[in-house]
Amino acid sequence: MEKSKLEGLDDKTLIYICQEIINECHEEDYGEVADVFEYESITDIYESNLKMIGLKNIETIDLDFILNLIKLNIENLVQEGFDGTLKRPTVGKYFIDAKVSETAFQNVFYRHKVNSYSEDTVREVVNYEDQQGIKSVWEGNYIQTDVYDSETNEINWGRPYKDE
Repeated sequence: MEKSKLEGLDDKTLIYICQEIINECHEEDYGEVADVFEYESITDIYESNLKMIGLKNIETIDLDFILNLIKLNIENLVQEGFDGTLKRPTVGKYFIDAKVSETAFQNVFYRHKVNSYSEDTVREVVNYEDQQGIKSVWEGNYIQTDVYDSETNEINWGRPYKDE
């Protein structure tokens, strides 16, 4: 399971980073517990403070760790001179389903068995039977679908649930 590199830092360093983030977010009117994933400007505040302590490759899990660390300890972190022990979030594995509504442009292939006296008239036989309602293209055996283009109309994220 992927964990944040920040878990290995001592409380004193984490308190400093969290308080700097809180102060900068509060100055910018984002509030004390500004959600790092809400606006790019908030993400920049979090990242600049993490870079200040030498963290180079900031991953999403690192941003998630700091946000949840702040949420767990906000009452203490807003106090001047706090140097106590931090409650630390623990990483978990979650699942979330996405319902994607899209318009797909695709080719669907069906194989039909056709009786004919010549290969030259097979196409005419199937067209005739389709037009007369004798056979439908959908009655063949499905082979494959090739999606050559699609347009996403809407994405709805479901409720996350924890992997047990």
